[in-house]
Amino acid sequence: MILRCPGSWERYHNAMKDAPTTIAALDPNRFRVEVAGAPPSAHEVIVSDEAHARLAAGRMSKEALLRASFAFLLAREPNTAILARFEIEVIGRYFPEYAAAMRKAAATAK
Repeated sequence: MILRCPGSWERYHNAMKDAPTTIAALDPNRFRVEVAGAPPSAHEVIVSDEAHARLAAGRMSKEALLRASFAFLLAREPNTAILARFEIEVIGRYFPEYAAAMRKAAATAK
């Protein structure tokens, strides 16, 4: 994750609707996320139970958290700038507004 450009909630929300991602669980805490694009990209992401509880507060699944997280990232940078392997909490180091955006997404999750 190298690009930093501010994004509004609307921009994130639109990216979330349009993010062409495929998410597959490799084990209960490890996921493969594939992002369609030119070029496509693949990412391995660890979502610990603790991180899931902090970011989603039990209101959305780990898969939904990943989908929201990638929409958040794709609203700010191209898929090729996203790290190939990372723990989900790392996003907050690059984008301080990430945790608040995920809590907001969780609050509005159905």
